[in-house]
Amino acid sequence: MLKKKICYTCGISSDWAFAAANVAIGINIHCTEENYDIVVFHTGLSKQDEEALNRIPHCLTQKYEMDKAFVDHVLSSVSADCKIQRPEDILRFSSFEAFRLLDEYEFVVWLDADILIQDDLKGMEKFGPFAAIADIPYKIANQFVECPPIDIDFEMPALRSNFMVLSDKLPYMDIYQWCKERAYAYAKYLKNTDQAIINLARIVFGLELNIIPDNWLCSSVSDEVPYTKAVHFDAKKKIWADEQLLACFPEWYRNYRKWLEYGGSSCGYEATDQKTITNIYRARWKMETRILFPFHRIPCHSTIIIYGGGLYGREYLAQVKELDYCTVVAVADRNAEKMKRISEVPVILPEKIKEIVFDYIVIGLSREKEIRHIADNVYEFLLNSGIPEDQIV
Repeated sequence: MLKKKICYTCGISSDWAFAAANVAIGINIHCTEENYDIVVFHTGLSKQDEEALNRIPHCLTQKYEMDKAFVDHVLSSVSADCKIQRPEDILRFSSFEAFRLLDEYEFVVWLDADILIQDDLKGMEKFGPFAAIADIPYKIANQFVECPPIDIDFEMPALRSNFMVLSDKLPYMDIYQWCKERAYAYAKYLKNTDQAIINLARIVFGLELNIIPDNWLCSSVSDEVPYTKAVHFDAKKKIWADEQLLACFPEWYRNYRKWLEYGGSSCGYEATDQKTITNIYRARWKMETRILFPFHRIPCHSTIIIYGGGLYGREYLAQVKELDYCTVVAVADRNAEKMKRISEVPVILPEKIKEIVFDYIVIGLSREKEIRHIADNVYEFLLNSGIPEDQIV
């Protein structure tokens, strides 16, 4: 059987469909690889959400089910300190499915669903055949409430299972079966569930661990956030329930709005449903002004030109530079010869726009009713200059 190149996969309960969708939409936006699938394991979805997920390009849903005897045994065996306490928590073991998927794909990337993709993940295969994030400062012993009866060094540094890169060079089916068997056998010792078992498997199978660096994935509180390809919201309060996080990561919100367009259900949090992107950013900037960059229409990391070196254009420039949201290669203005530069960005005459490579041109002019005709005239000028309509914001 000819295998596909790569599979991105995650696991969700029924109330996290919007989170998996955010990951899938982010991969579609940024991924330049063509031969890939996105597999979402779930414990049961509404018809609405399953259909919406399957509308996302490359996205496939699979029901995740464990044998009832396995579920009953685990729930009756785990301690109060284990992260599995309810039947739906068994989904945590769905990360084992990443190994099974290697029967169909050359590479599998497992991602937790509370991750934001903000750059192309192409090239991750270089970290294989087995790569993960270091669980600093924890050791393997910290993954258990009590060390199980297996002869390994529990003082070895631990890995995190929230982001893994696997290749079919591994004895993947042996690892898959071993993980399921040990999850059953060691249930009473578990604390960090699947992560604990995968840490054991790494030692038992003699897998060399390649550490995925911070510029590929980091926590949402890390200083590496502006430069990393993916961000993990690993705090107890998730981004969809935290206005401050939403304000700092507009791309998550933009993906979420796209999910609603696909027909997906609301995430159910007031901060996300009743706050527009404008209100969220006004809170972030603590501004009494209505001047706000159109974050909801410009993908993160885009290359842009701002048309207008006045109040609106300067506010737009300040906001995107402060958040390192996108690259501003120029400001276009009729008074370019007087302005020269704004915050180190060159100011050019509008006629020079065609000489620059960019993704979008943002009209930084007031849209107030009395003077809207000025912005409208600029829009017509750009169209007549040969700028495609979908590049003008």
